[in-house]
Amino acid sequence: MAPPADRRDWSRREFLRASGALIVTFGAGAVGGDVLSAQGQFDTRASQVDPGQLDSWIAVNADGRVTAFTGKCELGQGMLTAQTQLVAEELGVPVDRVHLTMCDTEVCPDQGTTSGSQSTPTNFNERNLALAAATAREALVRLGSARLGVPATDLVADNGFVASRADRTKRVAFGDLVAGRKFSLPLDGRAKRRTPDTWTVLGKPVRRLDMPDLVTGRAEYVDNIRVPGMLHGVVVRPPTVGATLMQVDDRSVSGLPGVVKVVRRNNFVGVVAGKPFEAVQAARALKLTWTPGPALPRTRASTTTCASSRRATRWWSIPAMSTRCWGKRPTSSGRRTSIRIRCTARWAALARSPMSKRIKSPCGRRHSPRIRRAAASQCC
Repeated sequence: MAPPADRRDWSRREFLRASGALIVTFGAGAVGGDVLSAQGQFDTRASQVDPGQLDSWIAVNADGRVTAFTGKCELGQGMLTAQTQLVAEELGVPVDRVHLTMCDTEVCPDQGTTSGSQSTPTNFNERNLALAAATAREALVRLGSARLGVPATDLVADNGFVASRADRTKRVAFGDLVAGRKFSLPLDGRAKRRTPDTWTVLGKPVRRLDMPDLVTGRAEYVDNIRVPGMLHGVVVRPPTVGATLMQVDDRSVSGLPGVVKVVRRNNFVGVVAGKPFEAVQAARALKLTWTPGPALPRTRASTTTCASSRRATRWWSIPAMSTRCWGKRPTSSGRRTSIRIRCTARWAALARSPMSKRIKSPCGRRHSPRIRRAAASQCC
């Protein structure tokens, strides 16, 4: 696809399609109640998909390809690749023979929200998708035993086949055993997981399965959806909590391109336009009059008090969280002596954001705050 002649009109998708591809590798290392409660503790709901049944998690097609179902979503954290590796490892099939269906409420088990770094432990521990794949492998081995006339203990599931350990030419393909039919089995809590010392897929570098589409513009996002006559809206937020909307000047945006209308409902105001950025521009330009809300209570946020341990008590106030500082300070005689600064932080709010900013302490040296946070990880 050739990009537009005027590059100012390039969309993100057109730019990526016209540019080269970026190759990224990904490796999944060792990770490590009842079935209904084991789906995930994040806001699950009753569903027509029974998480206690093997067919809710794994399907083997007639051509031997495997479709797996997960209630967790790929949000850029690499979950698609990691859980595909998990299924490939437990079943004994190549990664490129596994398709992972994510977050389809019609066919996937409800595993609640994708948040709090729970996508991997929810499905990698001794339950859910991992247990389903192990249950499916053992079921295939039993089917292979009946087909080949070999005891199940003498068989192995490998590369999409159930084969004899003694004679690998004596084998039957997964697709021939199941042929697209359902397993019609419950998850087996006694099914044995493959141990890390036998892994051939997990813990190995694998190119992220979603990356080619991301870097070439083929990936579809919600923002890419277009329907006939579609418009875009942006909400204009009040400047303070509890502010009251008094006046809206519609004329302030009437000359901007693409603006369809300004919407006001009591204390709510927003703009509607033909394109997303046209709506953003209109929201920024719209002139509003607000009555301020009630003042926030005074807090002691963003201050840290520090005292020296080697001189008469003296207090400083610095914008920091918590720090321990060692430094040198000249005395009246000109000699330098060691002092220790102890700081106590008072922080009103905990933001979900990195806290690696370096601060300058009263001793004149710069130190990274030593912060212990009780907050969720940025990974999902």
